[in-house]
Amino acid sequence: MCGICGFNWEDRKTLKEMTDIMRYRGPDQYDYYADPLISLGHRRLNIIDLSEKGRQPMCNEDGTIWIVYNGEIYNFAEIKYDLEKKGHRFKSGTDTEVIIHAYEEYGITSVNLFNGMFAFAIWDSRNKKIILVRDRLGVKPLFYYFDKIKNKFIFASEIKSLLQNSEIKKEMNFEVLNQLMIYAHSINNETLLKDICEVPPGHALIYDFKELRIEKYWGLEVRVENGSENYFVDKLRNILKQSVEKRMVADVPIGASLSGGLDSSSVVAFMSRFTENPVKTFTVGFNDESDELKEAKIVSDFFGTDHHEIIVDFNDVTKNLAKVLWHAEMPFEKPAMYATYFLSKGISKNNVTIDLSGEGSDEIFAGYNRSGIFLKNNIPDAEKINCMISGHFSNAEDKKIFFSGEVLSHEKNSLIPEKIILSEIENVPFDEHLNSSLHFEIKKQLPGIHLLRLDRMSMASSHEIRTPFVDYELMEFGMTVPSALKWKENRKKYILQKTMEGILPEEIVRRVKLPFHMPLEKYFRNNFVEISESIISNSSIPKIIKKENILNIIRKIKSGELSDDKTLRQILFATNLELFNRIFIEKDKIRESDFNINNYS
Repeated sequence: MCGICGFNWEDRKTLKEMTDIMRYRGPDQYDYYADPLISLGHRRLNIIDLSEKGRQPMCNEDGTIWIVYNGEIYNFAEIKYDLEKKGHRFKSGTDTEVIIHAYEEYGITSVNLFNGMFAFAIWDSRNKKIILVRDRLGVKPLFYYFDKIKNKFIFASEIKSLLQNSEIKKEMNFEVLNQLMIYAHSINNETLLKDICEVPPGHALIYDFKELRIEKYWGLEVRVENGSENYFVDKLRNILKQSVEKRMVADVPIGASLSGGLDSSSVVAFMSRFTENPVKTFTVGFNDESDELKEAKIVSDFFGTDHHEIIVDFNDVTKNLAKVLWHAEMPFEKPAMYATYFLSKGISKNNVTIDLSGEGSDEIFAGYNRSGIFLKNNIPDAEKINCMISGHFSNAEDKKIFFSGEVLSHEKNSLIPEKIILSEIENVPFDEHLNSSLHFEIKKQLPGIHLLRLDRMSMASSHEIRTPFVDYELMEFGMTVPSALKWKENRKKYILQKTMEGILPEEIVRRVKLPFHMPLEKYFRNNFVEISESIISNSSIPKIIKKENILNIIRKIKSGELSDDKTLRQILFATNLELFNRIFIEKDKIRESDFNINNYS
């Protein structure tokens, strides 16, 4: 993995600041290219071809095409072979160079050849164009800023990198804030900072120094096929096996995060087939009875993995509140962010650079309890819509308690129109309403919540997470599987269960899926509630939050009067929003000293 950035003028000092602020994304190498029309910066994490030949920015033979690139193209060897037959010659063993030559041969349509996770920028000096491309499903991030009047265009892997540039005004986007409250993610390509946007998954951005346009190159569609259960089981087994195998190509150590659930266990099962040495596996826990350590140990023993348990202390979570928010670059209420941060930190300490994860299976194979509603007749539209919403402020009264009228006045413009949500399911036969709801989750929630978490928290520890289920070919296949094979006999992910029968222990195959659980009530009682109270008491955003209302809720939590999960998550979100404002808006420039939680409490 890497960090990339650039803009359409020459300024080497700012370029250095933009790359330095995300050095953890690429601690192995730094380099840049700059001329009067373009500045390109790159931080490299060595994965493929660890030599100097892989240094970026990289150019073609005559220096007319330059690239900065973050990601992995898993089928680069096949593409390289075809390009060599067409006369292309290569100096390195990197996938970066393959992208350059593919662009030379096919232009922007070359992106259709790539299977992987990627975000890259190409400077085509012959045609005076900057081209940004993001992978199909949004695994890798890519942000940009464009001032049409000043003709200023800036891009980067992270928001904090963009903010090193004084051209950008830091102002909160209240429409996106409302979206985060309701959906837990932005519903379009905007961010919580006005004027900073994200290249949408499956799209390319082209800037020719006159205008900026965004073009879609890929989209997922529901195309259910006819076939027997055995047909779909056999096909899924082959596709998943190939997806895992592709993601094990690297010149650095590889491991796997293991929860003991069906998804991560399936990944470990296939990994064990492609390596002579025991797979290194890692599980995170909080010394709580709800931890997944026992189930993970069952899978580890079954496959003989080199297993590591990473136990997180609540005090460490509190000490790292600001640091995790600094990396997440958005307020959040889902504690899985902390678990992923500490899991990644533990994996990195064990000298493992790449981690394979089971993320993405729930979205394509119906792993959430809410999915079952789409198999029922005569369900009110409002109930269907609520099932497609992930935030903890979907209740209007909750928002009024926590947030000011100024914020809520932007709510109407921030919502996804109900007709758009319902259109996902209304234009297909009832039998496939489940598949259509999953299609919505893959487009919105998967990149906006889960893949964002994996990228930010893994990169914080300079290691790479690869997700075999988030493979576009596997996703396309998943949309051919009938809904009736995804939820059958009251079993979620039925098709995946059948696929892994005889490969995984029966108790893991049939294990009831549980959402990731960090014992929030215990954490609040430990010391978070005092820190949160102090942070909110000294609020820097009195025009955004209703401080006294929030402090009153915190007092009720301290007394034991309130302890429900929704309220705790709402307080977590409000605390993180306060931290976000102080770190990303109030400060002139973001510095790593902002990690210290004592600066805010």
